[in-house]
Amino acid sequence: MLPLPALSLRTYLVAGAIASSLALACIQTIRLQGSSVDLAHATAKHAAEREAAAVALASATQAARARETAIRTTIDEVTRHAQDAIDTARADADRATAASRGLRHAATTAAARACAARTDTAAAAPSAPASAPADVLADVLGGVAEAGAAMAAEADRRGIPGRACEQSYDAVRR
Repeated sequence: MLPLPALSLRTYLVAGAIASSLALACIQTIRLQGSSVDLAHATAKHAAEREAAAVALASATQAARARETAIRTTIDEVTRHAQDAIDTARADADRATAASRGLRHAATTAAARACAARTDTAAAAPSAPASAPADVLADVLGGVAEAGAAMAAEADRRGIPGRACEQSYDAVRR
């Protein structure tokens, strides 16, 4: 074996510092490689979570659009039924008005006949004619028919759209 030359303390300290630096550099390299692996795993996990969130968003969007389409279809159907009901109510009101006119005409004709039958040509002095009950009946029937038509028209004007609104609201709440 060869004898080692005697070195100074300073040389041993420098050599120790170099050896320690090399050892620390190796340890840091190993830690850095471990951190890189952890970062790669975290990045992959984050990408998978983002993909899952994108799929969930697409699914939720599709479900919301399907629900909105169903609601719109129901509201359109309710609106169509309401318009049909309004048209039917108007036609019924027109028929009722025509029947009312016919009834009023018949009552007026009956009143005129009754008035002609009770006129006395031998009256002593002319005076203001008294209202005949048939005339009063014709006026009352005409007034009742007009009031009934006005009430029915107002009920239709408020009721049909009100029911349509309720049905639309129910469709949205389901």
